[in-house]
Amino acid sequence: MIGSAGGADKVAFLRDLGVDKAIDYKAEPDVTAALMRAAPDGIDVYFENVGGVHMEAALMAAKPFGRFALCGMISDYNNTISARACAAW
Repeated sequence: MIGSAGGADKVAFLRDLGVDKAIDYKAEPDVTAALMRAAPDGIDVYFENVGGVHMEAALMAAKPFGRFALCGMISDYNNTISARACAAW
């Protein structure tokens, strides 16, 4: 199991919980590269509640027929422009 958290204390907490690998996304210049290093063979299952660069990284690292549970996309909660409008730019 791979976990992602912002900051050394939170990463240490993930390790205490027993995750196999933990990514400090605040210390990583490229979250996708960090996830691919943590899961070089790809990921089978992903629980999504953040969105943004985390979701993009998971999509890039997903194995064919990987499973994604979508719970929320907090990175977009405060957007004032819809994703559809942004895509038109």
